[in-house]
Amino acid sequence: LVIFLLAGVNAFLLFGREDAACKGCNVLVISIEALGMEETDLLDTSTELTPNLKDFADKHGIVFERTYAQAPWTVASHASLMTGKYPWDLGVWDGLDRLPEHSPTLATRFEKAGYETGLFSNGFVHEAFGFATGFETVRGELVTKSGPDQIMKDALDWLDARTSDTSFFLFV
Repeated sequence: LVIFLLAGVNAFLLFGREDAACKGCNVLVISIEALGMEETDLLDTSTELTPNLKDFADKHGIVFERTYAQAPWTVASHASLMTGKYPWDLGVWDGLDRLPEHSPTLATRFEKAGYETGLFSNGFVHEAFGFATGFETVRGELVTKSGPDQIMKDALDWLDARTSDTSFFLFV
């Protein structure tokens, strides 16, 4: 199951719909910050802005045309995504707020279900803002020195280094 989040959860694509209800499936969430649907050709087929993403969506996915973010910025929006709670219920709204310790997150639920969990991200989706909870492996820099290519390389290296058949939850 692969989920792409575009522009801080303002739009997302769900891939792997045939397996969406499978028990023990690997789950990969890719959050692409500051990429809106208007910057892709997922809805407007007259452009060729993101042909690989379009091809993947056409063959394997569901494109949700209307979704709504719970907050206008990264930490609060991702806090909602990770917990299923509104930012104001979590106390995550201002620029330096962090996810409360011991908040049940997607990662903690996957971890309790026996999944290996990994978080690879730079910037605001970082352990400094409480996002490491439930992740066994956390990589990334608060002050972004490396770009998305390095993040993806680190995540792929983590996948390649896995030696068990245990299912995984990976957030990139």
